Amino acid sequence: MGTRICKTREIKEAKVRAVAAARLFSGTIHFVSLTFPNGLSVSNSDLQTAIQYLVKAAPEISRYCSAYGNNSLSINQNLIPFSPNVVNYNDATLENWAENIAQLNSIPTNDCLVFLNPQGAINSDADASKGVIGYHNVTQSGMPYCFVNVLGTGFTIDDRADVYAVALSHEVAEMIVDPQANLSEPECCDPCAGNCSVDFRNFFDSNSNWISQSRSSAFPPNFPYAFLIEGIVMPPSAKDCPAPSQSCQYSPP
Repeated sequence: MGTRICKTREIKEAKVRAVAAARLFSGTIHFVSLTFPNGLSVSNSDLQTAIQYLVKAAPEISRYCSAYGNNSLSINQNLIPFSPNVVNYNDATLENWAENIAQLNSIPTNDCLVFLNPQGAINSDADASKGVIGYHNVTQSGMPYCFVNVLGTGFTIDDRADVYAVALSHEVAEMIVDPQANLSEPECCDPCAGNCSVDFRNFFDSNSNWISQSRSSAFPPNFPYAFLIEGIVMPPSAKDCPAPSQSCQYSPP
């Protein structure tokens, strides 16, 4: 497919919270399986593929983010079911769902929830039809969560159809670097993709080795790789928009 700009909308600007010092994420990511009225959902098989993708990608995302500080993340491979009673909602509603899910499942605030939103369900604060693919935020109790609009079905780990992996890696990386969503650390993917009108990505083989000839999204159909990660900017270029390609496409530290 051609280049798709991954635009993220950071709702957090309206919800800034003060902290004494920056602290990167160390915890577990949990995937929520949303089933909206009329059975609207991301299929279980697609969610399981997204989990397996992140199991592969998470160590490399963590290594890239280590340029900003110590961090760690693990992936809970069990889905958390949740059935909203509305199809149209906003971020405030999503935050309430996250709080309820955390309470019902005894999830600590140092963990993170991931919501993959199916086509047909609309978050009015992040409407895919308006070019918003994802964002990350934090609940009132301080738990991070990531929201991603999926753009198709039939997920694969390499995501050649370009329907979920770019946005998922983007929001997880930015959540790791700034888990409290208060801009204490930079939005580490924005200079490399989407919001600055570029789309730099990093590609890995089946052994999780970085492929040195990394490309933008416009790679040929036979380009060999096993999974990809959105570009994560080197700290010296974090304020550039866009950052130079060499600050976005490089082997993880």
